[in-house]
Amino acid sequence: MPKRIPLRELAIAAEAADAEANLEGLKSFDIAKSNALVCTVCTHAVAPHKMRYRLLKCSSEACSTDTDVDCGWRGKLFICLITNRASIYDNGVHTTVVSSPNKKMKLTGA
Repeated sequence: MPKRIPLRELAIAAEAADAEANLEGLKSFDIAKSNALVCTVCTHAVAPHKMRYRLLKCSSEACSTDTDVDCGWRGKLFICLITNRASIYDNGVHTTVVSSPNKKMKLTGA
């Protein structure tokens, strides 16, 4: 059985605007993987529906130039495709505490 990784909760079922504000506070990152799964973010009463599951990987220039070792920070982002509520988790620490320019990411297409 795979080892369970402890995740830190940054936002749980947050409104899209609150989740975007939370993402803006993070160092720049790339989306390493993106899948559609059955939603676990909200308790939408209609029927089972989909959410977007994204694995995030640090792409901060400050972390990559500080050392030859890959940054240990990872994130997970879950976005309900009906309500646009989002849950954000992270694990690990950045290689350096020096901040870098943030990457703009919108939770919705609009």
